[in-house]
This record gives sequence, structure tokens and C-alpha cells, in this order.
Amino acid sequence: MTTNVNITANENGAGNGGIAIIVLNYNKKPDLMEALESIYESDYPNFNVVVVDNDSTDGSADAVAEHFPQAHLIRNPENSGVSKGRNTGWRYADENYEFDYVIFLDDDTVVTKDFLSKLVEAYRKYPEAGVLAGKAFTSFEKNQLMSV
Repeated sequence: MTTNVNITANENGAGNGGIAIIVLNYNKKPDLMEALESIYESDYPNFNVVVVDNDSTDGSADAVAEHFPQAHLIRNPENSGVSKGRNTGWRYADENYEFDYVIFLDDDTVVTKDFLSKLVEAYRKYPEAGVLAGKAFTSFEKNQLMSV
């Protein structure tokens, strides 16, 4: 399992505490559905989700459109890779939402209910921080952290 989570401040932020969440996907439909479900169960109310699908062939994009219509779905016509895919999502969010923070999540990242609120709280406590990251577990049930 590869999990990547980071949050950074948007220097052009609106000051409303809004979060843009960019989720990049490639052929991980079951994981993506679980990831989105966990995001939408958040106790933090002010966020928008952009799912960038890198030309998946497993029905991921159609499943997002059907089960999570509140997420903005970008269907890339080819697998553009991680950097370009994330930049596509960031660009869309920057042009369409007002937000102070951006979070990049991999398609297999499941977040806890208080994940967003804790990250925003940490950013407000340490505004000089450039990037924050949550703990990444290989097995949440076993409380097993990923090794670096």
C-alpha cells in the first residue's frame, strides 16, 4: 500500500478555512470508494473534493460519478502520472473554489473522521509550517505505522 497525505496552505486563500482535497486515482476502484466514503464522513464541514482519474479501465470514474456526485470528477484521457494529475486537480480547485488549504490524497488513503479538523487545527497552531502530514498506517487496526 502506498499512501501519501499532505496539506499545504494556499497563499491566495479566502480566509474561510476551506479545504480543497485532490484525490488522484488509477484503477483502484474499491480503494477509491472507501477513501471517498471516509472523506465525506469527516467532522469538518468546509471542503470540496476533486477526483482526478488517470484513464482508469476498472470503472472507477463511473463509480465516482454515480456514488459521489458532490465530488468534481476530472477524467484524464490518458494516464498523465502523479505530478501532472495532481497539478490538474489543483488547477481546477484554484479556478473554481475558495480555500485556504489543499490536501493531496492517494486513492487508497482512508482518513479518520477528525483528520481534516486536526490538520486545520495544527496549521492554525503552527502557521509558519509549509507542509503538514498525517500519520500513515499500513494497518490501522493493528496501529502499525508505515516505515520511512
